[in-house]
Amino acid sequence: MSRLLIKILWYQLKDRRTDLIGDNSYNDPINITNSVNMDVARGLDIKNNILRISLKNECIAFNEDSTNSYIYVNDRKQTIFQEQDQFKVFLHYSDDFAEIESSVWNRDDTSEPSSDYLRGVYYLIEFNPTNGLNGSSYKLTCADKTYILFNKLNPKGYFSESENLTAPMMIQKIVRFASQNKFGDYFGDGEDAGVKYDIDAKLVSNGGYIQDTRKSTYEDGTTNSDTTFPVVTLAKIWKPVYEWINDLSQMEYINTAAELENSGGKKIVYGRPFIYWVDENNKFHWLETSDSYNSSITYGTTAGLYELSLTKKVFDSTNMIIFRGGEDLYGHGTLDYEIDATSDVKTRKMRVMPFTDIAKKWIEKEISLGHITVNASGVYTYSGNRYNPIAFGFTTSWGVNTSGFSNDDYNDSLITRILKDGKARSKGLLAGLSQARYSGTISTKGKVYVQGNLIKLTDSRIGINNELVRIMDIRDNITKDGWFTQLSLEQDAKAIIQGNVS
Repeated sequence: MSRLLIKILWYQLKDRRTDLIGDNSYNDPINITNSVNMDVARGLDIKNNILRISLKNECIAFNEDSTNSYIYVNDRKQTIFQEQDQFKVFLHYSDDFAEIESSVWNRDDTSEPSSDYLRGVYYLIEFNPTNGLNGSSYKLTCADKTYILFNKLNPKGYFSESENLTAPMMIQKIVRFASQNKFGDYFGDGEDAGVKYDIDAKLVSNGGYIQDTRKSTYEDGTTNSDTTFPVVTLAKIWKPVYEWINDLSQMEYINTAAELENSGGKKIVYGRPFIYWVDENNKFHWLETSDSYNSSITYGTTAGLYELSLTKKVFDSTNMIIFRGGEDLYGHGTLDYEIDATSDVKTRKMRVMPFTDIAKKWIEKEISLGHITVNASGVYTYSGNRYNPIAFGFTTSWGVNTSGFSNDDYNDSLITRILKDGKARSKGLLAGLSQARYSGTISTKGKVYVQGNLIKLTDSRIGINNELVRIMDIRDNITKDGWFTQLSLEQDAKAIIQGNVS
């Protein structure tokens, strides 16, 4: 019979060098395994990468002044928890007696077990002390580096195709921007050689996990000879890093314009978005989805499976988005729509979305670059002011050369870019809204699963036969009764086979 091995190491903040996670130094670890109930969550949505720990604040001494001393309160009667304290969680089921008896799993040992059993490294973001009839306790909420770093705002835009950046190259730059740290665990490569980072963001071609070669087939199975990602531009200045990555994972940026338009005999290479996550060793993954599954689970046969619950959602689906992209240079609104051509919901389920920030972003960028200037008799109107363009021949912030343009041509080019961005954003939303597909949970005995992996699921009792579902979120619950894992599952959107989907 296997035995659950748990180890929680708490590293108290020693020196807050900066406000950046990872720039700080820590004291030697404290083993707090003996008093822990906790939930550990990791998923494709980085906002879910949270650790919650419940600790009993035990009395450890009776003082001469008739007061008590408590384990998590110092001599000044203050809590010893601090924001950015670090916690490392190790979990492992073992039936190897030598491993079970190993000193590394002792409750007073402070060394780290094998990294194979590391479920995550987390940092304290809030704590909740309580006191009542049953004694005092602490509830700690911690987030991993991904949650913290990927919420950073990226102040840079990539406006010109002359930079020759593909989606994977741009994602690498953005992740490295968010995680650069002179105390980091990983070194960059190429032009970033010698620079340290908290998150490893290497391309597959350089030994990492960011896919930088496209597949050699189109979605219809025929041969694709262009395995190079297209050069892209994107301007989402002062937007969170995760929003950049999410947009760059959409079809607009991983297929060429000809493939998306189904022109010149081109077909779609990727008919659904890429997925991405950071693993427990802080290595960034970005890759295509496929129908190749990683494991099979059959209810009634697979060991350790306790419960399966699935829902096939239809009525809350959306398969058409009508969006407002904001006002153009003449003050006229822009409006377009996007339809998910693969949706199996037969009726149109529409949603109107305000994307007015798109136009504002591009116009303000053109103003900042001096492409349009304030003029009382100007031909354009924006934010209560009149503007005129400078002499045409410049390259716009969205990468179009304006040689030979008229005022209307310039405005039309802006509208084209607004609508392109609006469609890309709509596709990203529709990918999660338009399909009637299975979603649900599986509860199992504690086991290490990988977010993003595809599972072939079967349960003959309820009519589930070889359905492919993806692990979206993993939640480990550890109590005195053991370690239990709940997987949140969701079917992928159907792939678009050819372009002109709108």
